Amino acid sequence: MMLIFLLGHFLFAGEPDNMMARASGAKAEYANDAINNAVNGLIQQRLEAYNLGSKRCDVDRLYEFLKEDFDKNFPAIYNSSKLNVPPAGPYEAEKLPYKTLPTGNGACAKKLSFRVPYNSKSYSRSVKVKSKGKTFYIGIDKIDHLFSHGHLYWKMMGRDPKLPPEQVQRMLKMGIAQEEGIWGLKCFSVKSYADLSANYHGLFFWRDLLNGPSPILACDGNHYVQKRKFDLADYIDPSMDESINCNSYDSAAVINALKVGWDKVKMKCPADEQACADLRKSLPENVANKILHPRCLGTGSYEVEKPSEMTSQDYIDGAVIMLLNKQPQPRDAAPAEALQ
Repeated sequence: MMLIFLLGHFLFAGEPDNMMARASGAKAEYANDAINNAVNGLIQQRLEAYNLGSKRCDVDRLYEFLKEDFDKNFPAIYNSSKLNVPPAGPYEAEKLPYKTLPTGNGACAKKLSFRVPYNSKSYSRSVKVKSKGKTFYIGIDKIDHLFSHGHLYWKMMGRDPKLPPEQVQRMLKMGIAQEEGIWGLKCFSVKSYADLSANYHGLFFWRDLLNGPSPILACDGNHYVQKRKFDLADYIDPSMDESINCNSYDSAAVINALKVGWDKVKMKCPADEQACADLRKSLPENVANKILHPRCLGTGSYEVEKPSEMTSQDYIDGAVIMLLNKQPQPRDAAPAEALQ
């Protein structure tokens, strides 16, 4: 069971092009309402199904009901959003201005022989969103990371609503290992810091589902009710925008080919320096230094990183150790109240 649970989160990666979304998305509709409607609709459907066959409030059983729609590799919420959310930027990978992207250096990419990171098999289109007065662009793949990968973190932390800082740090480090390995650089030639951000923000959704300062759901007698509507703006910020929170790639050849396209639309990363400055202030330091690219964090200018040599079994073994709480506690943990 442990093997199946973990591998379900290491099978496939979608990659958006937020640069081209930003360059051409000024007139795009905001996607917040469409995503909110999809999420709240699915929550209501699952609650009705749960309450129909349940005589009491059972947290474990409720999570099982929600899992089909919110916790699978590209769960139902992702597919619902993909079908109904207005896009920003190119709809298909073939419309992108990158004609000379090389085949990736990573072992998976070489075996599959596809160009990276933007190909028809892994391309994820982008949407325009807003939160706390800021407009930015995220890939629809971030919906998957927010819910599905956020739940992986949440489950491996034992569903502790206090979000212990040392446990959060472990999850962030596991996410980095994923992005440097088979989930990112090793197979798709890209390390997405925005993915790391979406995973992190997903923790707060799963906490808020039944806990937190304002839970979304609550037990009322012998059944669950939705106490407040899900609002995407509560769980996103510009660190999920890859034109702000830059990617790293596995070779200079990839980044140079991308820049040819960016130059045509006068774009560079970070596209919004002020957004990066704001993120450095709003995120806890020991979170920012794991989910913000050095170009956004202000600590470096590199764009190429070396893929990890870790195997699938290495990830599983490391995750099992985390789940069993056998790792030493880091010394740089932030106080719990500073996590969000």
